[in-house]
Amino acid sequence: RERDIDFGFFFWYREMPGDGLYLTGYNPNIERASGVIAPGRRPMLLVGPESGLLAAEAGLDLETHFVEELSIPDEFYEGLTPTSLVPILAEYGGKDVKRVGMLSSLDLV
Repeated sequence: RERDIDFGFFFWYREMPGDGLYLTGYNPNIERASGVIAPGRRPMLLVGPESGLLAAEAGLDLETHFVEELSIPDEFYEGLTPTSLVPILAEYGGKDVKRVGMLSSLDLV
């Protein structure tokens, strides 16, 4: 709130858990994962299919979205329909997103 950001973005993977492991308790072992956290809200995971399925199986009880931008092009996963990142972030933020804080170091993203 002090920095007037709508939410913070974090990115992590098995070898570099960083903020993702700290904020969610989840350490993906196949794909990389990302998420956002807004002031006063629980984190939301933004994942590709494998990482999202593993997060659900781990019982994190976090809102999780399969995102087109994190999926392999032309790869089909039965029962999963990826969604574009923009409307997901707008709904999570509850308004037009103006400012995002990077919680992961830029050499990881």
